[in-house]
Amino acid sequence: MNLINLWILGRQSIVSGEARKRVLLSGYFILIFSIIGTSWIVMEYYLEPKTLKLIFLLSFTVFNALSFFLIRNGWFYTGTLLVLGRANLGIAIIAFDYLHTYMDIYLIFAGIAALAIFGYEKRWIGIGGAIISFLLYFIITIDPSTILIEGTHFDRQVSFTITFLSLFAITYFFNYLTYQYDLLIQSQNEKLTKTNEELDRFVYTASHDLKAPLNSVTGLVSIIKLTNDPVEIKSMVKLIEKSVDSLKHFINEITDYARNSRTEIVYETIQLHALAEEVYATLQFHEKAKLITWSNDIDKDLNIQTDQYRLRILLTNLLANGIKYADTSKPNPLLTIKGRVKNNSLILSIEDNGIGIAADKLPKLFQMFYRATESESGSGLGLYIAKEAVEKLNGQIKVKSISRKGTTFLVSLPLLT
Repeated sequence: MNLINLWILGRQSIVSGEARKRVLLSGYFILIFSIIGTSWIVMEYYLEPKTLKLIFLLSFTVFNALSFFLIRNGWFYTGTLLVLGRANLGIAIIAFDYLHTYMDIYLIFAGIAALAIFGYEKRWIGIGGAIISFLLYFIITIDPSTILIEGTHFDRQVSFTITFLSLFAITYFFNYLTYQYDLLIQSQNEKLTKTNEELDRFVYTASHDLKAPLNSVTGLVSIIKLTNDPVEIKSMVKLIEKSVDSLKHFINEITDYARNSRTEIVYETIQLHALAEEVYATLQFHEKAKLITWSNDIDKDLNIQTDQYRLRILLTNLLANGIKYADTSKPNPLLTIKGRVKNNSLILSIEDNGIGIAADKLPKLFQMFYRATESESGSGLGLYIAKEAVEKLNGQIKVKSISRKGTTFLVSLPLLT
């Protein structure tokens, strides 16, 4: 079967599962139609040899070969519509002359094949093909000289209609289910591709960010061994502490990233103003924190229901960003948080008048390990983790920034009703 698939597809590179399925079904239809048609013509020639039948066989073969060639070389719609039109017309002409042989029943095959080939994504083309086959049957079998219910072929028409509509419904819903399944597979493949790309970047960057502070500590220890000056030793120890803090911060970010991606969402009641104050208090160790005017404009009575762990991750990273990239050359560096509930969603804004972000850096700002500036040290994980936490809660995060003017992060989070 795989060899036949390869033969039908030829050298085409088809990424979409639906498109691949359409090409394969069209190819198989031509092969089956060719076998059935050829067998019938040969049998008819055996029973009643006529040169006209041999000519018909030759044209039938050439026509199907042309359709197959077109499908195999990327002309799917041309080849498929050609063979389906030929099938409907050929069956109708033969059935009209040989109505007693029940050849008209093969119009079911042609109609349902059109529906199956074009699938759910291109269903209207398939439905159109099925309707043509259905109408052709009645054009052939209706006796215009009598009322339909008293017609010669009324029982056949009823049986045909029931069979055709039953197969139509089954095929249509099967197409729908396979289409939804293909969408699911496509979504999972995209997530898997994203995970693999992130893993590659993570291994490369994490190895560097883990080694850098360790190499720094090793170098500082070597210097300490060579001196007895207490002042110099104290200075080296402070630098070692700074490297260790950097390493701890990076390890905490990795832990947050792993926990966010694997931990289930736990909803609980949160007093938002108090949480923001608590998070900001944990960031006071930063040397710029004491130079910033902090403003918490969230209503003290505002209680919300969401995942506290992920909200804490979000606030920690966004507030830390506001502190780290504050512009201390300005007379009054500001960091302000606002929050309100609107349409059962939490609307947060965190605004600063810091160094801002250049416009060309904004599209990549939430990518893993991306750093928009080298003015401060960091892993480039913080905003990526914040975005992942927001998306885990089915929310959205946006950023507005002007270089040397300031930055505003806007977050929308749906709340538990």
